[in-house]
Amino acid sequence: MVKSLSKADKSVKDALKKLGQILKDAVKQFTPNLEFYLVTQRAWTGKDWSAFFLSNPIAFAAAQNFVWQSYDTNNTAKETFMVTAEQLLINHQGQTIPLDNNTLIRLAHPILMGPKELNDWKTYTSQQKIKPPFAQLDRPIITVALTLQDKTMDYQYRDVELDGARFKSRATKKGWKRGAVVDAGEISSFQKIYPTIGIQAIIKTSNLNVQAYDDDNAVLHEFYFVQLGSIEQGSYTYDEPRQESDSRLIPFGKVPPIVYSETIADLQAITAS
Repeated sequence: MVKSLSKADKSVKDALKKLGQILKDAVKQFTPNLEFYLVTQRAWTGKDWSAFFLSNPIAFAAAQNFVWQSYDTNNTAKETFMVTAEQLLINHQGQTIPLDNNTLIRLAHPILMGPKELNDWKTYTSQQKIKPPFAQLDRPIITVALTLQDKTMDYQYRDVELDGARFKSRATKKGWKRGAVVDAGEISSFQKIYPTIGIQAIIKTSNLNVQAYDDDNAVLHEFYFVQLGSIEQGSYTYDEPRQESDSRLIPFGKVPPIVYSETIADLQAITAS
């Protein structure tokens, strides 16, 4: 009868424990990356997608929790699909579909799905007890109001006040970063960048300091969208748009639906009581 582990056995046990922690950390990091890819609509070719999501154990395990969208070489949407444990690709009608190497693949956003397609996937994932680590099919869908189609600034959050530390924490968790730091260390705005789309969302702020100990109640002002890189936001720069006629502003009706929906959903969550 073996009464104690040998040094070799203990070494194997320690190595497995370390490997388990590495895998746990990898999965933990992988989840926010996938949500970022959903929001920014990162695309993979069919070849690259298959090589990564069907061959990498962690990626394959994650891929089975989500609905994916295929596009042709002209970037026209084809159909949505999910991956089974047998590595079959099935559409919302339960049919197996092929995957061409040149097809573009993105995580499917519900705002781009038809009502029946979205409902079919909700039914399927419920029946299969699939629970993704972050919301996909149930993400808020927020469209631009007709009255805002041609507008370039929105004032619905003007004069909204909330605890400065809470605002920073919530905004940062949603992927927002501070803009220019101006007089007395005040942060002039917070922004969210959509790099693959080339757009950044900006909400103006006041009474918000770069030093945490100076935070009181942050005050929010107008928000808008500009082309990525069109404004300077270094220290003591005052280049952010101030007038609705600023040519760098993008009319809300021309902002990609996903960007608009995700931005408003963020702001609603950040300012919630």
